[in-house]
Amino acid sequence: MSCHNGLRAQAYFGVINNTNDREKKAMKYKRTVQYACIQSGYWMGVLGLIGFSSAYLLENGYTNGQIGVIVAICSLASTVGQPVVAGWIDRSGGKQLKRWLYLITGSLLATAFLQAFLFLVIVQTVMERLSPC
Repeated sequence: MSCHNGLRAQAYFGVINNTNDREKKAMKYKRTVQYACIQSGYWMGVLGLIGFSSAYLLENGYTNGQIGVIVAICSLASTVGQPVVAGWIDRSGGKQLKRWLYLITGSLLATAFLQAFLFLVIVQTVMERLSPC
């Protein structure tokens, strides 16, 4: 009978499930770090785009009023689109998300490499024309 009471006391004070609690805390910390990385990456990207979009659009001849409307429409589309896309991804079980992420990442990398290659070709062509032979 005393052994039973001792186990109950150990379970009450968390002695028995101590490793399980450590694993739970470690998993919770890992998820928190992952969430923080996702959020910080998202906001750095959004703020970078918003910050440079007005300068880019002003350079292309848009007025301040038109830029405000464009940014507002983009923000509204983002506000409406995110829950719709999230629901679609939740229903598909995440497989579609991985496919889209791979497709978008691959497209962005291919575009970046193509732009870098074209930049180098243009620089080389300009340098050849400017150099005296």
